[in-house]
Amino acid sequence: MFKAGDWVVCTSITTYSKNAFYAKCYKYEVCKDHDNDSLYIIDDENTKNYQIQNCPSMFKLYKEPTMSTTSKQEAQQQLEKLQAEMDKLKEIINKPEKAGSLLEDGEYRICGSHSEGLIASNYGFGVNSFKDLKLARDYAEAFMTMLELRKCEGSEAVVHGVSQYCIEPKPMLSELYIESWNTSQQKVSLISPSFSKKEHAQAAIIKVGEDKIFKMFKTLHGL
Repeated sequence: MFKAGDWVVCTSITTYSKNAFYAKCYKYEVCKDHDNDSLYIIDDENTKNYQIQNCPSMFKLYKEPTMSTTSKQEAQQQLEKLQAEMDKLKEIINKPEKAGSLLEDGEYRICGSHSEGLIASNYGFGVNSFKDLKLARDYAEAFMTMLELRKCEGSEAVVHGVSQYCIEPKPMLSELYIESWNTSQQKVSLISPSFSKKEHAQAAIIKVGEDKIFKMFKTLHGL
């Protein structure tokens, strides 16, 4: 495989305790021992090392690095090409990310039914659609709950400067409670309708159902 005069490099990192051959990134000249006709190299401890003869797989021929034949014009063209690719990557990195939305369009829509009111279906037309059937059903039920609350006794239009009562979830969505508000700004920002009396709001919770009202709040806020 090798002959005297070849230059080799070691491919193994094995270290031997005696007459060690330390695998470093050096090249070694292959020599021939005329006494026993064996090949050897002078290792890093300046001793004859016969591993080149005994374990030739530990070595490979050394090849001188070749000089690039790329011309100055070709180098400039490659540099310009790399710069163009870098500019494209920078454009992608610096491009503002598109903000997501609470809902995405899909194949399901909310439709009107003679017997059930609002229902979810994959029929119908329009841009206000939902990505899956369950989400469409949840929103249909939430809208129906909103309508049910507005049909309960004591619900009325917002009146500024007058105490009216609204149904709200407590922090951490633990339970519902009834809050009194005077300003129209606060009342119109709520999902719940305004009730003329606290008793009417309490009766509405019982009539419509606390679970349904909770689900309405969660669905309309993406929870």
